[in-house]
Amino acid sequence: MPEIIDHHSEHIVSAARALLEQHGFAVVRSGTERAGVVGAETDPAADPRGSAVDWIDLFRATLRAGLQTGSVTLAELASEFAVSPRTLQRQLAAHDTSLRAEINRARRDLAIRLSQHGANNSLIAHRLGYSDTRALRRAVHRWRAARG
Repeated sequence: MPEIIDHHSEHIVSAARALLEQHGFAVVRSGTERAGVVGAETDPAADPRGSAVDWIDLFRATLRAGLQTGSVTLAELASEFAVSPRTLQRQLAAHDTSLRAEINRARRDLAIRLSQHGANNSLIAHRLGYSDTRALRRAVHRWRAARG
């Protein structure tokens, strides 16, 4: 099934390629002209099509990096991808998600990683941008409830 790429998606893909190259990834194109990423640990010969990187994966990596260095806003993320905030929201909706859902997901994943490395709740709350450990505890309860 051929992919339909509108003007906004082309712009996002171009910005994504530039961002990947800025962070030291080699962006390769397969026969179908779909972007792939080859990292230092990836052997490009192993998969002749290249390993495709979806936009949502790039967005999540950008969001995680932003959360680790401080808080992130819709405007900051949109700027990072060289699109308007509304275009970024539409792109997230096209992937059946929202900025709030992605921030919660990234915070949960980072909290798990920090906890596994022995960080205490106070440090985890601070690194994730919560006001205190009570706010972190409430978030953990929400994450558990959402998992079922």
